[in-house]
Amino acid sequence: MQRNLLKLTQTEYDVLVIGGGIYGACTAWDAALRGLRVALIERSDFGNGTSANSLKTIHGGLRYLQDGNLLLVRKMIQERKNWLRIVPHLVQPLPFILPIDKRTITRTQPALYAAAALIDAIGFDRNRGLPPTQHLPASRVLSQADVRRMGFTQMDGALLWYDAQMYNSERVMLSLLQGAAQHGADLANYVEMVHLLHEGRQVRGVVARDVITGSQFEVQARLTINCTGQQVDTITNPISSGSSRFRPSVAVNLVTRQIRPDPAVGITGTHGQTLFVVPWRDYSLIGTLHLPVTAVPDINQIPLPVVQDFIAQVNRALPEACLTLDDIYRVHSGYLPTIDGGVQLLREGRVCDHTLAEGIEGLITVVGVKYTTARMIAEQTIDLAVRKLHYKSPTCATAHIPLSGADSTAAASKLVSPAVLAHLRQTYGAAYRDILQYLEAEPTLGTPVAPDTFVTAAEIIHAVRAEMALTLTDVILRRTELGTARLPDPATLHICAEIMARELGWDSVRQQYEIDTLVKKYPNLNYAYEV
Repeated sequence: MQRNLLKLTQTEYDVLVIGGGIYGACTAWDAALRGLRVALIERSDFGNGTSANSLKTIHGGLRYLQDGNLLLVRKMIQERKNWLRIVPHLVQPLPFILPIDKRTITRTQPALYAAAALIDAIGFDRNRGLPPTQHLPASRVLSQADVRRMGFTQMDGALLWYDAQMYNSERVMLSLLQGAAQHGADLANYVEMVHLLHEGRQVRGVVARDVITGSQFEVQARLTINCTGQQVDTITNPISSGSSRFRPSVAVNLVTRQIRPDPAVGITGTHGQTLFVVPWRDYSLIGTLHLPVTAVPDINQIPLPVVQDFIAQVNRALPEACLTLDDIYRVHSGYLPTIDGGVQLLREGRVCDHTLAEGIEGLITVVGVKYTTARMIAEQTIDLAVRKLHYKSPTCATAHIPLSGADSTAAASKLVSPAVLAHLRQTYGAAYRDILQYLEAEPTLGTPVAPDTFVTAAEIIHAVRAEMALTLTDVILRRTELGTARLPDPATLHICAEIMARELGWDSVRQQYEIDTLVKKYPNLNYAYEV
């Protein structure tokens, strides 16, 4: 996966995807698999925006039972199975419980019995075609004695069901992008769209800018697909009616010390919303709190009172959590689209053909809110794209073809310890062999960069040479698991910055800049990180 901007200027693509979040990645992957000439540009790093903010869950839509939307529940169950199938080293089963709440009609014991029966009936084939390690057990209602044995002293009983969790959502996205690149797609991060390239109301690509150098160039395409998340309206406003289709809301998730190892627990927030406390690696993820945009002046810096109130809600609903500000390691935030005047979150993704909506040719806009449905929405998008391009395409295969690295079978290796090998297989799947190749030439690269991690120096080099990592933040937050939960210690950052400096020619000033920039991504950190 190489960043080749010259090639972007020399090719007329069938499809240009703007936006390298989960929806853009799925769209590029699907289009490439069908044989289209595909390009994708992302103004920052891949997955840097709203896609970085999630509870890492791939869920089957249990919460939508109360709406009576059984078709959506069925779709979610099918998509959950697809993710379990195509990326088994990164998506695995996880138990959830939702406590009985006699004050809420949908949470009484009879209602939960009905929910357990209905969700299993709708998902009768949830395990079909999956290996036993990916099977999801049947749902059931737990008695008061059951939940007390689990340590929940405040519960009278609960619904137990199983969904799935991403061990590393950033690597899931990279697997999609690598799959697209392996099938011929040209991808580039840190390339910003300046404006649409159009003749009247016919879009023919974009004028883009290399964020690194500032140079501008054209990327021509027969069809442009707008997957820019909260920017979907600003992309099209210059040639559209200018009316906003969606109002954004702010979604907030916390990364904390681990409250309990399992299961994930549903709790009720102050305003009646359901929040989840989800075990993830050695930490807990808590969310999702939804706020109006007016409550968060800067999406990159959630106000301290908001975080404090969030903690208080968790402690009231789950007293054993006993969270304090010192337990908060990261505060994730991102925009999500709303409908009905900004009151309700958009629950299903949407694909807008601007030819039908506004008479604009050559432009499609995609809006989505969930990892779970990103593959499905991408399928709908490329189905539309091939019709508009009059392209005789094979049918979509993304529900069945494993992602890059999905086969993680391996033998022992003398180049690394068993623990490091297990980490590499968990993170890269079959592509762990790419990391081992660096060690054949320089065995010391297999040494972890810190005592509390299994991440190796070889992975830092691989991120730069083969995964378009251009900044220290790219490596710490999105190529490795070093900083996805909490900020690494100064010594680790120093080592990683030095490795990247040797690859990219940074001087000591640049190394310090990279460290300072990274530290600002974390909350409540007042100590200096110096090279």
